[in-house]
Amino acid sequence: MKPKILDIGCGKRKTTHPDVKVTGLDKYNLPGIDIVCDIEKTPLPLENESFDIIIANHILEHIDNFFPLMEELHRILKPNGIIKIRVPCWQSHDAFSSPDHKRFFGLRSFNFFLSDCSENYYTKARFEIIKKEACFINYRSRWKFLNHIINPIINSWQGFFQKFAILPAEEIYFELRKEMIE
Repeated sequence: MKPKILDIGCGKRKTTHPDVKVTGLDKYNLPGIDIVCDIEKTPLPLENESFDIIIANHILEHIDNFFPLMEELHRILKPNGIIKIRVPCWQSHDAFSSPDHKRFFGLRSFNFFLSDCSENYYTKARFEIIKKEACFINYRSRWKFLNHIINPIINSWQGFFQKFAILPAEEIYFELRKEMIE
């Protein structure tokens, strides 16, 4: 069975997949957008447990209602569904370049959704972090081939590089797996 994929806030750059139809959601009615809706306004007009994968490429830094949105994404993910997230790293000049960026992300930003986090009281949504990677170059850059060389170095000592900003990362990639709320 082919996975159902939702790309939120995709704008003109909706993710494509050769074998799977990707549903694009954005607040602007642009070519390729399947669902026009503002993700700042919850609940989202989507059924419970309706998607296997949610893609959030460079959208979460624009969000005011971060925790309610993450709870909505948790609601619309199927059991064991995955959210694939790309956000600018706080170290990146891109984090501060856009006047509509409202939040900044580090390697521990999604720890608040872990079951064993002492500060997880902000939200009831629970996710397991299955991948977390600092990326030296943005995934859209023509220089992204350098990630194959530099990313393993940065990610072998994530805490060190995050603390001392040596080889600062442009973006962070996360994969979160939905945990069921009891």
